[in-house]
Amino acid sequence: LYFMHYNFARPHKSLANPYPRTPAMASGISNHVWTTEEIVFGQSVVTCELRLFYLGAGGNIPRSL
Repeated sequence: LYFMHYNFARPHKSLANPYPRTPAMASGISNHVWTTEEIVFGQSVVTCELRLFYLGAGGNIPRSL
């Protein structure tokens, strides 16, 4: 839970260009700051797995993700 919070829910000041971002947002895995509920109940996990699949395949991420 700590690593999920650090990478997905906690915006880092060093990544705040042009807006506060998390490490997951900066790397393109996530497109928003996660809430505690999303981490606990896993509502965004499927979306992140799909984004990682597209990034690993070298393809473009569909706008719907």
